[in-house]
Amino acid sequence: DEWHELAAMPRGSPLPAPLAALNAGSDVSPADIALSANLCTWGLPLLSIRGCLSVDTPPPLVFELLKSPERRAAWDVLLKEGRLVRQIGPDNAIVHEVFEPLSGDLGRPHDYALISSWRCESDGSYVIASRSIVVEEVPPSPQYQRGEVLPSGWWIQPQTDGTGSELTYVIQMRAELLGVGTDIASARKVAFSLMPSLLGLVRLLQCGAGAGAEGQEGLGSDLRQDLLTKMRTLFHRGSSETKKNEQVVEGATTGPFVSLLSGSRG
Repeated sequence: DEWHELAAMPRGSPLPAPLAALNAGSDVSPADIALSANLCTWGLPLLSIRGCLSVDTPPPLVFELLKSPERRAAWDVLLKEGRLVRQIGPDNAIVHEVFEPLSGDLGRPHDYALISSWRCESDGSYVIASRSIVVEEVPPSPQYQRGEVLPSGWWIQPQTDGTGSELTYVIQMRAELLGVGTDIASARKVAFSLMPSLLGLVRLLQCGAGAGAEGQEGLGSDLRQDLLTKMRTLFHRGSSETKKNEQVVEGATTGPFVSLLSGSRG
């Protein structure tokens, strides 16, 4: 498996113009951010995107923010609704997440029924992983387009000086189900759709991860709508297929997930 670098944006470096427009008025990167893609994960037609970023927040606080589906709306521009359906012991939960579409004709929102699991490692790092499930508590609804989540999630590692965190986020998708190819151009397009949410996460953490349980303090409704409008415009710039629904699938499982995060097959 080979990872291809898509973008590297050190803290304080100029952001590409489209991303600067989505970064709350700032034209410089708020953190060290790097994006890469694997075009043939595990030797299968799976497109994987990996985002790595450094933040000044310690891992326990980052973990508490990222594991909550309700608080995700504070930083994820694309999340329309996230809710806890059922807690299964201390380390597992069934969650339901609904995401805004980026298709040219808007289409229906995409929703996902997920099993989410997390754990803390002996070195102080955390893993959060999710995958799609079929469960009676979250039946498919005609108002949503039900998506399938493949292995994805977060790896939160302590920095060597003990003050901040190194975050790795991986999403995997079946390209043929998404209307995109397993090529660099498709990978860049998918990665672009994730960047505003990663930037939103960094901004929230810089403010002390202070979102309440409802997760609404990070992004106001006016800012969210403005960002979505800009994302939809930029997402389809130069594309002649503006009526094709293109869905960003996210989520994770256990098993080979940790080795995928680290970039090795294991």
